[in-house]
Amino acid sequence: MFEIWIQEEQYYCKDHYVKINNKIKAYSLSANENEKSYIETNKQFLFEMLNTQKRFPLYITFIAYDDYSDIKETFEKAEIEYKVEILDETNTVWTDGVILKYNLPCFRVRANNSDSLKIILNTTYYLAAQNEFYAICYFNNLIFKTEEIDIRRLKNKKVKKNVSIPYFNINESATLFTIEHDGAGFYIFSNEEKYSSIERLICQLPKKTVITQINDNPIE
Repeated sequence: MFEIWIQEEQYYCKDHYVKINNKIKAYSLSANENEKSYIETNKQFLFEMLNTQKRFPLYITFIAYDDYSDIKETFEKAEIEYKVEILDETNTVWTDGVILKYNLPCFRVRANNSDSLKIILNTTYYLAAQNEFYAICYFNNLIFKTEEIDIRRLKNKKVKKNVSIPYFNINESATLFTIEHDGAGFYIFSNEEKYSSIERLICQLPKKTVITQINDNPIE
């Protein structure tokens, strides 16, 4: 059983920046749990939510760190289809006293059934909990475009950086899931009828889900 809070959102994602080419309904869903286990609880709630929809395949897109050999090994052992795309955006880290600069590796993974979805989430959800980009959709319609943005000022001069921005292409029937800050829930962006209102969204929730709050209104 999950106790959750549902919040209607604007059509843009606040925490994981993603550009969407149309206005659609947006919700935030968060499973209530104590501070020590909220990540695991929300990962399980996400799995149950996706599994309840009974729609496969699912396409999972996420950003990994420079060493992702363990992820590849797990996917290959489980015969999960994936590919790694190297983005234009770079990241710089300290490792063993040395500065390491690398281009962001982007995984595109296909979950054909609930078993593969569980493996993927168990293997990679920690990245979402560490606020790396993480998204799930029913069609492979999420792409990255490189844009130059101002990141800070240095001695009164703007410092620019090439950033890989995710774009979600809305078609006639499209739904996108992204993970909330620190893995504490997830967003749903959709133009599908079954998510067109909170009442219809509630009908899509896993069985035995208890709603404790909708927007600013606690449910007694």
